[in-house]
Amino acid sequence: MKPLPRKKTKIIERELLLLGTLAIAGCAGNVAELPGAEGDLLAGVTPIETHGVTQSNRMTDGMVATEGDFWRTDMTSVVSGSGSALWDLGSAKDIHCGVLQGDNNDFYELAGSSDGASFTPLWTAGPTGKPGMQQRTEQHIDKQARYIRLTARGGDGFYSVGELALYTVCPKDWPPRLVARGGASEEESAQWKLVLFGIASVAFLLLNRRGAADWVRLLVVFPVGLGLSSFLALKDLWPIDDDKGQTFIRAVTAAITVAILFREWWRPTRYPVSKRATAATLVFLSIVSVGCYYHFGMPQFRDEAKRRISFVHPWDMRNYFPVAKYFNELHFDGVYLASVAAHLENHPELTPGSVAGVHMRDLTTNEITTAGQLMDQIQNIHTHFTPERWQHFKKDMKYFEDDMGVGGYLGSMQDHGGNATPVWILAAHLLWKNAPASELTLTLTGLIDPLLWIVMFFVIARTFGTRVMLVTLIAWGTTDFSRFGTNLMGSTLRADWRVALGLGASALKKERWALGGGLVAYGGLIRAFPAFATLFLAVPPLWWIVDRTRALGRLPSWREFANAQRPALRAIAGAAGTVVVLVGLSSAMFGFSGSWGTWAKKIMMHAEQPNSNHVGIRNLVAFSPEKTAQRAADEKRLEPW
Repeated sequence: MKPLPRKKTKIIERELLLLGTLAIAGCAGNVAELPGAEGDLLAGVTPIETHGVTQSNRMTDGMVATEGDFWRTDMTSVVSGSGSALWDLGSAKDIHCGVLQGDNNDFYELAGSSDGASFTPLWTAGPTGKPGMQQRTEQHIDKQARYIRLTARGGDGFYSVGELALYTVCPKDWPPRLVARGGASEEESAQWKLVLFGIASVAFLLLNRRGAADWVRLLVVFPVGLGLSSFLALKDLWPIDDDKGQTFIRAVTAAITVAILFREWWRPTRYPVSKRATAATLVFLSIVSVGCYYHFGMPQFRDEAKRRISFVHPWDMRNYFPVAKYFNELHFDGVYLASVAAHLENHPELTPGSVAGVHMRDLTTNEITTAGQLMDQIQNIHTHFTPERWQHFKKDMKYFEDDMGVGGYLGSMQDHGGNATPVWILAAHLLWKNAPASELTLTLTGLIDPLLWIVMFFVIARTFGTRVMLVTLIAWGTTDFSRFGTNLMGSTLRADWRVALGLGASALKKERWALGGGLVAYGGLIRAFPAFATLFLAVPPLWWIVDRTRALGRLPSWREFANAQRPALRAIAGAAGTVVVLVGLSSAMFGFSGSWGTWAKKIMMHAEQPNSNHVGIRNLVAFSPEKTAQRAADEKRLEPW
């Protein structure tokens, strides 16, 4: 007989231990017999009220996760950013000592009340320097309370508690020895359910066909049941971790879609598919794909000033918003210089020396340097602004600094600034030129991208049919192409080039040649690399020339070429006209040299020099050259590499 996997045995071991100790406690009529619970006022006490808390009983079961363990396992209770748990001790108790095990980088706040309505602080268990689940202790709470409320804040916004214990009399052996068990990841359990759901779904789709026997159609209960089980497991895990949970969802969704497409292609006459089943499956998978793209409603970022999650993508917008709004003053190389200058003026107590060591990218050379080395330029940058515009810029930067925290605001200056073309800058400048940087502004303008996606998928459905739209929607939602740590949900005008290409392809399908060529060219004018799509407009006529030359033994005449390739020529003309008009408008607004000239220089540096978007030894060596030789020579430091 095969031994059970280690993670399975951990779960069984924990459950047997807990059941055994609860049974002993029940027989003795004394909850204090729980492991590690002697004198614990909360031992075995169930919260009378919870909001945004999963498996709250784990916080008072007398057992802790192994120190350094993962934050979300079967040993921990997850608390949402606005979540809370409330316990009733039965009567007012003196509380002198406390133990809390929680995720390492968060604040866990305990408040007490005598009436359950008015609460005062008891103890704040702050962050620790070690990773994973870590224990905090306090021997001088010295308060009285009947009701105990737990909330969490700060850190990375992901909170979990392994155990909470409060004592009237501090145990002699301090800190108390709580029973520790290694937790089994609940994410891995959910992932296995997803895999089984995917296998069952693929098997059913391959077996089922139009006119199949009833027993074959009844097999649908297996994927439906496993899908429901997966949904319930993932619901308890919300917010779902992007690196693990959502990756599995995307992979399973994509795999089922590939199985559907294969099934429709493979022997369609002999084994005809059930159109009803495949259509329903594609609709379901497309809904899941939209959820994947938008993180199932979970914002990706945190507003540090308001201590809550936010729909704004500050790391992206802190570059693109000021570059677009203040392009005449900043161009492509001034945003970080002005950011430091605004930071100093927004904090009069600071001196230039206090930020001299801050690492930042010199956008004129694309190299990492320090604020001290660029201080002359930093102190001179405000002369590029009128006094009124400079005051507006400082206020806008204060919003980003408050939102990101000082560390995030200054740390983000090692990025590459804004890299969009002057055509993108033109549209964004008109959008933001009179708008203040704020959560309201950037949340509202961030809705433009979802609206653009809706328009594109609607047009695709009208042009290519609903089935093609659904498959495209699934590919869009499940791909990792748009992800670099996060996707660009919460940013503004970052989907526009892809929408332009999608609408352009639809226009070409409808034989609206000039419009299609113009839209494809517009996508290339917003971001440089989509310009390759525009170049492919020339492929059909070139192919025709080669074919005709081989057939006739000579080059075709211009008249022959023009008559045969009129659609392609109209598309190319539409693209060329779009380029001329938009390059002209952006140059008229910002000046050709100050816009397209500086952009071309920036993009060449960005492409040729190592940067954070590159993966390879060259980038590793270049990122921190002053430490590279030391790190490479020190064998003890090879593991992080």
